[in-house]
Amino acid sequence: MIPLGPARESDVVLAFLKAEIDYSDSREWIQRNLQALGLSRQELIDRADLCNDYHNAVRAQLLEYRGYLTRGPRGGLFIGFPSKVDWRRVELEPADFGRLRYIANDAGWDSLSNRTRSPQVVADKVACHQVPEKFANKVAAIRETLSRGETLTELVAVEGEGNTLILIEGAHRITVYVGLNWQANIPAIIGRSALMPNWYWYKYRS
Repeated sequence: MIPLGPARESDVVLAFLKAEIDYSDSREWIQRNLQALGLSRQELIDRADLCNDYHNAVRAQLLEYRGYLTRGPRGGLFIGFPSKVDWRRVELEPADFGRLRYIANDAGWDSLSNRTRSPQVVADKVACHQVPEKFANKVAAIRETLSRGETLTELVAVEGEGNTLILIEGAHRITVYVGLNWQANIPAIIGRSALMPNWYWYKYRS
């Protein structure tokens, strides 16, 4: 892992929206709300100005569909997520890919990964055509983007137990990277907090 420098929570919010406006099931919701706010995708996401406090606040508001709230208890993907996290930008080297895990307590990823949370297990299933069509189509779209020489948005992950990195955003992308035996470094934003075990999706609950 190659450290690149500190990151802010506004960087994390932007990484989510950059990734999900094209591939997420919520992409239409994001686009509709952009229109309702009278803001274009280009100015708020594609060419985002992270020094613009108003735009940062709007992006945070948009991410509420994921349960992200700047005030009050969070829900969805952010249940129990710490309010203060030390974020940093890194490049993940191919040797780091094996450290990445999907979230825990999620029926979909548990089923796809045979409860291992391992992207390699899912990538192998993709290669053998053993995944649902919707999942396969999403993976194929990401592969097509890479084949055009485009750079994908950063992964977002947090430090887990035993040197693992738990993906918050980018599960489909890392599945593609692993399936392609990707040999280049990939960008990521990594979070750290002593309170991270309180996050619902951090580890399996008894």
